[in-house]
Amino acid sequence: MRRISLQTVVSLAEIVTALAVVLSLVYAANEFRRSRNLTRTDLQTIVYDRMLEMDRLLIENEEIADILVG
Repeated sequence: MRRISLQTVVSLAEIVTALAVVLSLVYAANEFRRSRNLTRTDLQTIVYDRMLEMDRLLIENEEIADILVG
């Protein structure tokens, strides 16, 4: 049976470590992108809700409509 040298084991460990780092970076980038997209969607929902609230106020209260529209 052939023996594996210590240098070979160290080299394999370095390759495995480098691969783990790359996979971790890919995972982190993917999670960052997903989080950013969720935040953008949440902000769009908030803006849309505020616009609906403004429309509701304009419809329900003529005085507010006069102030805002001029």
